[in-house]
Amino acid sequence: MERLRRVPLLALVFACVLGLGTSVSAQGIGSRPKPAEFKGTNYFPSTTLGISNALNMLTANNVSLDGAFSATQTYAEISQIEKARVNCIRIFPSFYGWLVNPADYMANLKTLAKACVQNRIVITFVMWNTTSNVFVPLYLAVDPNTVSYDANLHMTIQNVASTYTLSVSNVPYQTVLSFGEPWQMVLHDFPGNSLFEAPYNGVMSTWPNNLQQKCQDYVDAIGNFFATDPDGKRAFGSYDLFNENDCCNLIFAQQMELFRMTYQRLQLAHQTPGAPFPEMTVGFANNAMTLQNYNTLVQNGVKQTYLSFHCYDAQPSFGQVVAQNAAMGQQLGLPVVCSEFYDRNKAGHLGNLGSFINDLETHDVAGQVWGVLATNLIIPDPLAPPGTFIRFDGMIIPSAIPFTSFTSPVVFLLAPGAQAVQDYMSVLNW
Repeated sequence: MERLRRVPLLALVFACVLGLGTSVSAQGIGSRPKPAEFKGTNYFPSTTLGISNALNMLTANNVSLDGAFSATQTYAEISQIEKARVNCIRIFPSFYGWLVNPADYMANLKTLAKACVQNRIVITFVMWNTTSNVFVPLYLAVDPNTVSYDANLHMTIQNVASTYTLSVSNVPYQTVLSFGEPWQMVLHDFPGNSLFEAPYNGVMSTWPNNLQQKCQDYVDAIGNFFATDPDGKRAFGSYDLFNENDCCNLIFAQQMELFRMTYQRLQLAHQTPGAPFPEMTVGFANNAMTLQNYNTLVQNGVKQTYLSFHCYDAQPSFGQVVAQNAAMGQQLGLPVVCSEFYDRNKAGHLGNLGSFINDLETHDVAGQVWGVLATNLIIPDPLAPPGTFIRFDGMIIPSAIPFTSFTSPVVFLLAPGAQAVQDYMSVLNW
């Protein structure tokens, strides 16, 4: 019996490694998937686009290592995501990565878009973000061309970042760790949570380092890319205007100027003839406030084209949250997407992804699971002795291991354990 049970697992592992799984493109998607049709995943590229990379935020005159971008690795990861029949990725770009090197950033974004187009995947592009594992305000340190440049703080970041190298002893500090490359990939708050607190209180004209203009230029660059670039247009799925803006004890009203600026400039960019319709949402952390938050934004001139919410509850609470948010969408006549759900390290999650997906489908709610492909998120294991670390997400794992170099072609394996295989099959059958 034990041998018989292993046969399907080994077959599925080989299918995953060799890329023999039925793909989205093999099925033949017709037109671009709309939010109501998203069967997606959140995704952190293993190598920087200027996306979520601490050292890439530091300028070359202070840091010799500027990060790196691997088109080979990115194409391999996007291809493997597509083999799971995923049609949308939700990514967390870095405004500060763009600020340091906008030309390379946009070139690498175009490469990512090409990979997505090739694999029939669209992008949900997160414009701003509150959640972070960086503990200093980056805008104070990353712009030596301004009078208010803080060289001491810049050096502090550099010194902290220098510990994020190929040393296993530093894993506790590497919340997001890139396999085999000497840089720290992080999820950071941008433009910066403290900009919405005293003394700035969200008033963009008071922000240091000419950040108001830089934020406007960044929004224009992203909007114009997805509205006019041939690959950007085909890869565009939607904008998430602000990931979990209701996190970190920030005051909603003090974010409104940034919300309005971002919304208006993206709308303007997509008025270009031939531009895709600018689908927009806000990924709120508090899934009980979806309707109230929608109305607050409308009152301030920002109208989402679909609702989205996050839920990391186990059953039966997850199903109840989905039903409640679906009802809000029906009331407004808008599609609903659960843009973050499922953490395999939480009790009641591993092995039960099929139950979550069933609830979404029952209520006509689309989804973007947190982590089909594991790239670099590593956290302390809450169920093991101190010093033991596990992957935060992913049912598919790159064969490269930490502290070794990437190989080409890149090979992927299923995460160990029958429950991970079961969850992967749930994604395939979604």
